[in-house]
Amino acid sequence: SNESEVGVLVGITGVAALISRFIAGAILTRHSEKRVMLIGIMLFVLALLASIVFRRFWPLFVVRIIQGITFAFVHTAALTFAVKTISPAHRGRGLAYFTLSTFLAMAMAAPFGMFLVNRYNFTVFFLTFASLCLCAFLLSWMVKGQKTINVPEENFQSHSAFLVEW
Repeated sequence: SNESEVGVLVGITGVAALISRFIAGAILTRHSEKRVMLIGIMLFVLALLASIVFRRFWPLFVVRIIQGITFAFVHTAALTFAVKTISPAHRGRGLAYFTLSTFLAMAMAAPFGMFLVNRYNFTVFFLTFASLCLCAFLLSWMVKGQKTINVPEENFQSHSAFLVEW
C-alpha cells in the first residue's frame, strides 16, 4: 500500500472506535460488561489473525474497522465495569489509575511492536499481540461479572436522540 492508504488504514480504526462507542454504551444497558469484554476480545483476536491473511487494501480496511469497533466495545465495557466496581469514595483515584494503565499499555505497545516488526516480521507481530489478547481474554474470564441493573425508564428524565442521551 502507498502512504495515503496506510494513513487511511490507521485512521479508520480510530473513526470506527469513536462512532461505535455509542453503540457499545447501548449494548451495555442490556448485557453484562464481562460478556461484552469477552466477545470483543475474541473478535479482536480474530481481526488480528485476519491481518496476517489479508494483504490488500479493502480487506484490511474492513479488518481495521472491526478492530476499531472491538477496541471500543472492550474499552467501554472495561471502563463501565471499573466505574461500577470502584467505591464512590475512591472513584476518582481508581479511574485515574485505570486511565493511566490504558495509556501506559499503549505507550509500551508501540515500541515493542516496532521491535517485533523490525527484528522479525508482521506475522510475528500479529501472533504476539493475538497471544497477549488471549491472555487478556483469560484474565477477563476470571473476573467476577456483575449483573447489569435495568432501571425502569420512568425514573430518568432525559432527552434521548437515537444513541445519545443529553
